[in-house]
Amino acid sequence: MPTNKKQHYLPQVYLRQWAAGCEEAGGKKHTWRIGKESCCLASLRDQCQKPYFYSKESKSICERYFQNIEDRFAEIARKLTGNIELSKQDFFALFVFGMDLYIRNHRSATSPGNEEFEYYLKRTEIFKKQLILGSGDVDSDEEVKNIIWRHWDFRVIRMPESHKLLTCDSPSILLGSSEVPERILGLMYPLSPSSFFVGVDSRVYALSREYSLDSDFEIMNYNTFEQASHSVYSKRDFSGCNLAKYASIIGQRDKSEWIDGWQIELIDYDRNPNISFIGEKHNPES
Repeated sequence: MPTNKKQHYLPQVYLRQWAAGCEEAGGKKHTWRIGKESCCLASLRDQCQKPYFYSKESKSICERYFQNIEDRFAEIARKLTGNIELSKQDFFALFVFGMDLYIRNHRSATSPGNEEFEYYLKRTEIFKKQLILGSGDVDSDEEVKNIIWRHWDFRVIRMPESHKLLTCDSPSILLGSSEVPERILGLMYPLSPSSFFVGVDSRVYALSREYSLDSDFEIMNYNTFEQASHSVYSKRDFSGCNLAKYASIIGQRDKSEWIDGWQIELIDYDRNPNISFIGEKHNPES
């Protein structure tokens, strides 16, 4: 197979956190893939990829670009596994990684051809503008970064030992509010079966916990099924689990591709069941 032909819209380094612990003689890792009608072991490297999804002409450039982001995530994942305290820079890198998961995903694809990478870069600029909506003129990435440092809070939320989180082919959830339309106010996604990342604009929401309540477990996994386009992933066989009842909602929120533009899909947090780790709401204009 030509080098860099398989281009993953969900990074393997991320999905590897849900590797099921069984490998073939050739060293292939597997994960449990949950679809609308079945649950089976699937080769991890064959998930969430298409031939030359981003680019055929610039495949090496794409590979190097994404590798930098993915290597940083791998470094932080090792820290989390070893219970090593994360730095401020680590939390920001997890935020960037979650943002990237959303932007590079196949649900966001806008290119009708094989040169999706150019559109990915344009979507990145749109995303940054919606992050800082209402902050006045911002000319550089450094200014965007400073606004995020100043106004956002980040946490890694640990799940109770008895609960295991799922992930999917479109894991990042963006939060908004009808009171501040179009502005991105929160981002969360599963980091591993035992933890997930959450960031919120502290001008609107507050983070209140570092450990999740039992009630958050089913809410988070339900959100994962709802976010999924085709597949949900688990570290263990969930076919006989109570959560399997949610498989029927996979793909219901999926949308056809936008060819002439791109729309960021915000979930109005105020209209969804409260999650314990997002606390009191502030005045959005403060």
